[in-house]
Amino acid sequence: MRILFLNERVDYSNATSYSLDLAPAIVERGHEVQLCTGGGELIEEFRQRSIETYEASFNPLTMRKLLGYLETFDPDLIHVQSLRSYPFGRKIMGRLRKPAVLTVHTRPGSRARPLREEYLCGAVAANEVIREGLVNELDMDKSAVRVIERGIDLGAFKPGKNGYWTPAEDRLPVVGCIGQLSEEKGQHLLVRAARLVLDQGVQAHFAIVGDGETAASLHDLVKDLGLELNVTFSPHISGRQALYGLFDIIAMPVLKGGVGVTAIESMAMGRPLITSGLGEMLHLVKDGETGLLFPEGDVEALAAKILELIRNPGEISRIGESARSWVEKEFVLDPMVDETLEFYGECLDRIDEEKTIEA
Repeated sequence: MRILFLNERVDYSNATSYSLDLAPAIVERGHEVQLCTGGGELIEEFRQRSIETYEASFNPLTMRKLLGYLETFDPDLIHVQSLRSYPFGRKIMGRLRKPAVLTVHTRPGSRARPLREEYLCGAVAANEVIREGLVNELDMDKSAVRVIERGIDLGAFKPGKNGYWTPAEDRLPVVGCIGQLSEEKGQHLLVRAARLVLDQGVQAHFAIVGDGETAASLHDLVKDLGLELNVTFSPHISGRQALYGLFDIIAMPVLKGGVGVTAIESMAMGRPLITSGLGEMLHLVKDGETGLLFPEGDVEALAAKILELIRNPGEISRIGESARSWVEKEFVLDPMVDETLEFYGECLDRIDEEKTIEA
């Protein structure tokens, strides 16, 4: 099969991480994959994995050239990588007139428009909650939606060689938070929790990695709380695997549930995860075993969980090791790839059957 991936932007998001895991694995199974994207920081990551990548600019001068490339590739199927990418994908789908599937990583909101495009023949839901949303909110045929749970390349996420933090080390424990800077990601809750942790006389450093709409307000909050020496901001950088290894604890104080690939990657790296007890996190994290859960939006509870780990460093290693073992059992890449390829085949067979009936 020849598969064309469509991703509006290849940035630090669930959809891009999904594409980076899936595309090379499909190629390893003897198929062809090319990527068309509107841009993003991680274009070179795909090219380094030998995935031919086109950067699209929707103007008359470049569109004709782009379509020429894509028509030469002549994909059997188009795979739109996220709901966010769907408007971008619709432009390409309509011009190439090829069947398409869509992967959805977060349950769609009630205001999302129904998915009834001519060329869309199926959708991959990352979990059962998302499947229900596609059927109930977006009016998709239940038979056209397949739940395929997320897998990751475990070989790319290996716990660091330096072990786990202990008070005997000549450094402070580091609490990291990775993701787009937005209200729903809850970084402001972590900043407020940092103030409470330090007020208890416990020394720690906090690192917030990402870019986004709340960057300015987060910097202002850090200044207002007198945390300039205790909180470090960093833009997204390449090599997230190495980045996880710099942190002793990962905090994800999210206010909206999604697939939580950052949570999966954190656990794969053997990092103890503290996250909100909502949505997909309730499925990903076994409280007290593979991570720690706290009530959504509760700053004091978040601070208490951070203090619990720092004051009991043995829990950092115990939970981190348990988390890695959990991911090794539940989030293996091969089943996701196999089921996706099987779903591609089902969608193409369905198209052939419909053509036969029409004839």
